[in-house]
Amino acid sequence: MPVGAPDVAARSVALVRWLIVVWVMMGVLGLLTISMPGALAARNTIAADRAIFTAINTSTLTGFSQTFANPNEFSAMVQIGLFLQTLTATLLALIGGGVLMSRLLNLRHTDRQIAITGLVMIAVAGLMGIATWQSGESVVIAMARGISAIGGAGMTIAPLLGTENPLQTILVLPMGIIGAMGTVVVLEVCESLFQRSRVSAYSWMVLGMGSGTYLLGMLLLMPVFGEYSQTSFLRANELIATTLGLGATTQSIGQLPRGTDWILMGVAVMGIGTISTTGGLALAWLKTVPSGLVSKMLTWIGAEMVLILIGLILLLQSEPALPADRAVMLVVSSMMNIGLSHGAISITGSGLLILSGLMVVGRLLPLLVVMSWVTDANRKI
Repeated sequence: MPVGAPDVAARSVALVRWLIVVWVMMGVLGLLTISMPGALAARNTIAADRAIFTAINTSTLTGFSQTFANPNEFSAMVQIGLFLQTLTATLLALIGGGVLMSRLLNLRHTDRQIAITGLVMIAVAGLMGIATWQSGESVVIAMARGISAIGGAGMTIAPLLGTENPLQTILVLPMGIIGAMGTVVVLEVCESLFQRSRVSAYSWMVLGMGSGTYLLGMLLLMPVFGEYSQTSFLRANELIATTLGLGATTQSIGQLPRGTDWILMGVAVMGIGTISTTGGLALAWLKTVPSGLVSKMLTWIGAEMVLILIGLILLLQSEPALPADRAVMLVVSSMMNIGLSHGAISITGSGLLILSGLMVVGRLLPLLVVMSWVTDANRKI
């Protein structure tokens, strides 16, 4: 029976629903954990708005840096809770996203194959994280560094190592790019290498868009630094690579040359993800995709732009003193779940809740939309 058959698609959608349920439950558990007295090692209590933002920041794999605590300042219980949130969210992104994309495009892969691939990706990323362990941090934080990378989660509980740190360049940054490509692409590339299987047009399109976006971003960003040198190349490479995949950088964007933030936002919107904006862009260029699905993709991309505009208006109303360029980056980063900002998030109150809502919409709504497309497409079979 083909993988696109109605009963197969129904089981796939049911699997994603269960992943979403577990994701929500873990998010609530994480919120309760971080809201408890003694959440910080200094036994301080975290304010409600900041606790909500932190929990959602982790569960949506966004990973904004914050001013109120260094990751090592969290109590052991909170570290474990945030780690489990990151792990659950990464399972949803890699397995849930991969399953839906495979069903939507009627690819040959079963849910089992995609799930195993996602689990292997997470296990390898965890080992890469452990390899970056530094004195003074727990193994949980080190493992979270790798899993955060493969999930594109920024570095909620695992700080980066430094722009020119070889472990970060060799082990961490590639995990972000690999995770951003998605489970389907990784599975097909591995099958092509070891089984000489054919790579689908979709995977070629994602790989092509990712490479093209990277090269274009580097060409635009290198002149901003004013010189072509090894240092400027390394800085530009980290910024573009983290924007495409990791969503975190050791460089202060607020102190970078003028115009850098707009280049990074453009890279973020193009990106190489498989479910949100860039999935739509990649699929829209495929000749094998039905025209009706292309129109749905383009409509969704337009809807995302409208949501970003609404979020920007709300944030500027809530934070009138916030510079416009910083507000735009915060809203785009929240909606795209990339966690880049001019600096650590220091706003409070309604501003944090607006960003939290955008992060949830950016993570969950694309999955629900694609689930509806898969269901509708298979009703017609």
